[in-house]
Amino acid sequence: MMFIKRIEIGQFGNLKNVALDFKPAANLIVAPNEWGKSTLIDFIFAVFYGMDHNKADLRSSNRSRNMPWEQDSMSGALFYETDGLAYRAGCEFGTQKRMDRILLTDESLASSEEITGESLGKHIFGLGEHAFNQSVYVQQMSLALNVKDDKKGELLHQLASLGTAGTSDISSTAVSKTLKEALLSLSSSKRQNSVIPQLENERFQLQELLSEAHTREAREAEELLELHALNAEVELLTDRVRTSERKLQKTEYLIQLQNLEESLREEHAINNQQDRFRKQLKELESLQPSVYDEDFFTLEKEIRQLQVESSALDNSSRSLEMEGGALQHELNQAFSTFKTVDPDTGEELSFHERRQELRRQGQACDKELRAAYARQQQKEANRSRIEEELAATVVPTTESQEKKFRVLGLGLACLAFAAALLLGLVWHPAAYSLALIAVPAYYFFSKSRKYSSARRETGQKRRELETGLTNAKAELAEVAAEVEELEEELALLEEAENILEDEEAEIRQRQQKAKVREESYNSNLVGHLERRTKFCDAIDSLLARYPYLNTDAIVDKIKSSQDLPKLKDLEYSTRSQILAYPAQLFEEEADAGKRRYSEAISLFKRFADSYFELNKYVQDLKQNGHQFDEHLRVLSSGQGSERLLPAERRQQLLEMAAAENFPVTERDIAIALEAEDHPEDLNKSLAARKQEVQLSRSRYSQALSEHSKKQAHMALAYRYSERSENIEIRLRELDERIEKAESRARQLELALKYLTEADDEMRRNFSPELRKLTAGYLNRLTLGRYDDVLIDREMKLQLHIAGETQFREAEYMSGGTYDQVYLALRLALSELITGEQTPPLILDDVLVQFDEKRMEAALKLLSELSRDKSAQDTMGESRQILLFSCHERVAEVAESMGGFAIQRL
Repeated sequence: MMFIKRIEIGQFGNLKNVALDFKPAANLIVAPNEWGKSTLIDFIFAVFYGMDHNKADLRSSNRSRNMPWEQDSMSGALFYETDGLAYRAGCEFGTQKRMDRILLTDESLASSEEITGESLGKHIFGLGEHAFNQSVYVQQMSLALNVKDDKKGELLHQLASLGTAGTSDISSTAVSKTLKEALLSLSSSKRQNSVIPQLENERFQLQELLSEAHTREAREAEELLELHALNAEVELLTDRVRTSERKLQKTEYLIQLQNLEESLREEHAINNQQDRFRKQLKELESLQPSVYDEDFFTLEKEIRQLQVESSALDNSSRSLEMEGGALQHELNQAFSTFKTVDPDTGEELSFHERRQELRRQGQACDKELRAAYARQQQKEANRSRIEEELAATVVPTTESQEKKFRVLGLGLACLAFAAALLLGLVWHPAAYSLALIAVPAYYFFSKSRKYSSARRETGQKRRELETGLTNAKAELAEVAAEVEELEEELALLEEAENILEDEEAEIRQRQQKAKVREESYNSNLVGHLERRTKFCDAIDSLLARYPYLNTDAIVDKIKSSQDLPKLKDLEYSTRSQILAYPAQLFEEEADAGKRRYSEAISLFKRFADSYFELNKYVQDLKQNGHQFDEHLRVLSSGQGSERLLPAERRQQLLEMAAAENFPVTERDIAIALEAEDHPEDLNKSLAARKQEVQLSRSRYSQALSEHSKKQAHMALAYRYSERSENIEIRLRELDERIEKAESRARQLELALKYLTEADDEMRRNFSPELRKLTAGYLNRLTLGRYDDVLIDREMKLQLHIAGETQFREAEYMSGGTYDQVYLALRLALSELITGEQTPPLILDDVLVQFDEKRMEAALKLLSELSRDKSAQDTMGESRQILLFSCHERVAEVAESMGGFAIQRL
């Protein structure tokens, strides 16, 4: 059993980052419109059968319809299980089919392979795309089958095989097609490679070839007689050419003998010059070491190396002189500036004195800074004290009370005096005692003055504290400024001390560098002196090896046989060294080295000049020897390819002449010269001989050409031509082949006739098994109303109502019944044409037109199909069903019935 376990979509259509899990049995997925159910179904189909080309019609192109807006790729993965093995099909789809990629991974073995060629669905289910689309895969509003869309006729072929052979593996249509193809390949005149027409055409051609062969063989006998006559003429002209060529060779031989006389005289002169050359070489061979030894020729390399070494020593000496001057300047500068200048006094101080002065100033500044810090702390404490007193001194707000007491006192006083005066004057003098009422008034006045005095004193004290706080802050600011100034001064002193240390370190670094440079200079100087000494020793060694080169005009002395210097007569570079007094030892040794080097250079120059002069003389002698050899080579090259000298060439000519019976003695040669047509000028005789040979060869070539043409013509015209007796044999064999092919064609026609009759009988009752299954499913879906169906080749159905006698076409039924009819047909097809790996049944909103009862019947049927017990499935789940719907009512009915794994999205 095969079932889909999980789907993961990265991006496909309007779905993004979606993952769904499915059960092996019946699955119901309920989602609202525009959630993406159809997109999910398209994704499943794309994994199994790929995506179509990018068509302009969005409704018919799943690629154009599902490609995300402003995106050029889609991706996802489908996990499935078959025969207990888990697989993962990861896919990527682009804007074009060539950009698609499906990778199948066996999760048990952790191995992967890319699906190319045959689709994944064909590989798993054995179903092509159209058969899958018209059986187990039902899109929304597409229950009816349209076999015209199945261009390959895959579904009809499988059904036809079921009707004839009882299995979908054997197709009567395919057998019929094969028989027709075989018959057409035998007898059709419209096909290019048809057997019988081709054989008949070949027989006609052979008959024409036989007639041509008889005519050609008669013409061949006549041309053979002409060829024999031409052959006799060629043999006669061949003898004439040989005679003319022998006379020509004899004349050429006599001319060669005449030409060799001058070359013999020139060869004799060159031999005399070579004798003088060998004498000069013998004089050079007496020199020891020999100028012909390999060491003498390699001596030039040593001289060149010593010349290069001399130039290098001169350059090194000049560089050392410049380096010494620069070093002395650097040493003077590095060790003369170990002092600094005091910026305050302008005095020149040592670094130690300057450092001590800076430390003294820093200590004084630090002492003043600590005193300033103490004053700053005192001022801050004073300020804090004043601030605390100021915070504690609060001016009382008694103005309102003072006013109230003054008003009360004034009121009582006025009332007392007015009442006493008025009543005393009017009523009785004793009423003047009412003036005592003014006593409380006095109390109120005194109370008011007391509050006022306390408020003024507190205010005066607060003003004094504020003034003191201001002064304390000012003093604190002055002390802070003084502290900041002292800190800056101390920082400047520290910076000056750091700068002083940096200057001292820099000077010491310069001194160190100067010392290192001095050591390097001394090392280079020692190396230079050692190198110069080795150079002088090499010159002395060279003079000792070749004493005869220690002279001037060596070639002239050799030519005039003068004596050359011997080893005992040599002058060395050490001859310029003289003894020195101990007080002058160092200076004298340095001067002695220079004098020795100068003397060595002088001796080396004379030695090199003598070597190159002698070497050139030796090379010239060799060149003269090569020139003599070249002259002889030129003489020998003029005598033919064998490179013989004139004397050797003359001897060779005489030997060849003797072999050809030509004259070789002086007497016979003279007689032969007199016998020539022009003895005084053999070139004229040679021209006459060549003309005679050319005429003979021309006649021979003409006769030979005619003979060759005739022979070639006969070879081309008759050699590769087939003989008439062979053609007659081929004709008899061809007649037998035609008879066999016609017999085979008659057998194929008879077999095709019988197969057509059997197929016609089957088509009268198209696929009984399909009809039986469809009728059974329809009976259950319609609750027993329809009990039989008829199916034609176009998959059009006619229904039989239970209890009636006639059939009715499904197209005239209601929409719900129409959907139920074709759902039953699809269920039957999915059961018949699928193989061992039953694909999932994928249904998109197929129950949308079903009423309540038939919807329950359909759900029950699907649930039973998914739980149908099979021998291979121990779980009891024979088929996975993926039912998609946008109606919650379908989920409610399925939930009440059971048997469905329901997912609400």
